[in-house]
Amino acid sequence: MLRYRAATVRADRARALLGDAVRSSQAGMDNKQAVARTAGISREFLYRVLAGQEWTWPRGRQVRPPGSRRPHTPVRELAAWTVDDSRYCLVSYRDTQGGACVAVDRGGEPGIPLCDVKVSDRHPVGAGMTMATMGHGTAVVYGRVHDRVTGIYTVMNNGERADWPICADPENGQRYFAVIADSGSLADIVATGKARNTSLADRFAIWFRRAP
Repeated sequence: MLRYRAATVRADRARALLGDAVRSSQAGMDNKQAVARTAGISREFLYRVLAGQEWTWPRGRQVRPPGSRRPHTPVRELAAWTVDDSRYCLVSYRDTQGGACVAVDRGGEPGIPLCDVKVSDRHPVGAGMTMATMGHGTAVVYGRVHDRVTGIYTVMNNGERADWPICADPENGQRYFAVIADSGSLADIVATGKARNTSLADRFAIWFRRAP
């Protein structure tokens, strides 16, 4: 029961963080249908998220006014990959409110940002995910890792393992990562450390749930 409650709390926190990211990018959100599709939700549900009716903090977390990414915002490209003929770029920048943000752009289109991501020795990975449809298509998992994290690797359902880079932002010193993989084949993402490893499948089980 305690493990179930802990998992529920972690899932609620992940949804609230993603909700904050979606709401903070509302000012520059020109195509809400595309945003809803990227987040794996309906357009109607997206409107509830933007209104603060879904993916919120249970106790009404107080946050700074949301910032945005403008066309003139200096953006640093930290890494890039081509997957299924689409180019994905791990980028970082300061939003209009000074928040330290990380996102994964696809095909030149700005991705949903995670800003001011908190990490600690106890919780060394702060991450978000986007996918076209839950359990289908390409999943993008990205975020920040603590200084004690030494590496990131994926484990696929067939047991195949692949390492992914951790990139240090030259401006703010924070360390970011991204994983782009088929959501139906992705079994786990593991952050390695000298003392212990952290499994994202343990923390965010819903991300790795197989589609019905």
